[in-house]
Amino acid sequence: MKNRFAIVCICLLVIGFGINEVKAAQKEKTKKVIYNAAGEVQSYYTYQYNDFGKDKKLHFTPSDKLMSYFTYDYDTEGKRLKKTEFDASDKAVGYTTYEYDNKGVRTEKAFTATANCARSMFMNTMQLARGRKGTSMHLKRFLTLM
Repeated sequence: MKNRFAIVCICLLVIGFGINEVKAAQKEKTKKVIYNAAGEVQSYYTYQYNDFGKDKKLHFTPSDKLMSYFTYDYDTEGKRLKKTEFDASDKAVGYTTYEYDNKGVRTEKAFTATANCARSMFMNTMQLARGRKGTSMHLKRFLTLM
């Protein structure tokens, strides 16, 4: 009987250490690479984690230049309340807020753009329009929306 008890205690101890290792590993950075159809790297993301999940998500070009990043805010129960997007110069582009019902189920997700967001969208559209035929119609349509 003592041997079984000792074995159970050792197993629980080992499992407990395994869970702590997983939590520690989640707090480290991880990387997600985005490829095009030809298998070339288009961009990549790195993720930093806290006890609730993502703490920061950074978006880079293939040449390691920061393009944008996101920060995350959580409540004391670990539900995400807000995701804020910043451009490479640390200016807020916009944010997404989340609302939950009394059971903890997400009921709403809303994006709000800042003035920097409209400027950023305009600059990205201008870059896409360079050297492409047939984009002037889309660019004119975009400019009328601003």
